[in-house]
Amino acid sequence: RARRRRGVQGYMGLADQPIGLDFYTQQDDDPLSWHTPTGITRETSGAAGYFYQTYGGDRPQIRIESSKLDDTTSLVATMAHELGHVHLIGHGRLEGTEEDHEPLTDLLVVFMGLGIFSANSVIRERNWQSADVFGWSVGRLGYLPQEAFGYALAKFARARGEPKPAWADHLCTDVQSYFKQAS
Repeated sequence: RARRRRGVQGYMGLADQPIGLDFYTQQDDDPLSWHTPTGITRETSGAAGYFYQTYGGDRPQIRIESSKLDDTTSLVATMAHELGHVHLIGHGRLEGTEEDHEPLTDLLVVFMGLGIFSANSVIRERNWQSADVFGWSVGRLGYLPQEAFGYALAKFARARGEPKPAWADHLCTDVQSYFKQAS
């Protein structure tokens, strides 16, 4: 039977699982306040997305920072990462308190086949112009460095029997260099 796909959720092997999705902005006072149990506080500054599941709830929820909607690569990377939490935390494989659960989630995204998006989102440069004013910014996304993504993707390609995968040509220059060194 062919694996049913429905966007990022399908690639992450969760096409048939109901998962809530909504968006928030960094300007929100506390994007998690409406579901955080009384007495528990969370740091929300700078996160690209969140995964949570209410106590006793059977439907995982994902929240994505709305600025990601302007950057398809980062949007896919963020959604894949948060869906990775569904596999690891939502399905009880991890508690979410482990020191390495975030890097492990990034590695799961590589294993599920969407690692190119995460790897290409580690460093994001943005240029903008409005009338006679222009500027640029550089941001970081994810928990693994580019070197780790290059290595993980090389091992992923080797495990799949792909000595020279066509998709590797779409890696950003730095990650592609680490990928080639590890191949």
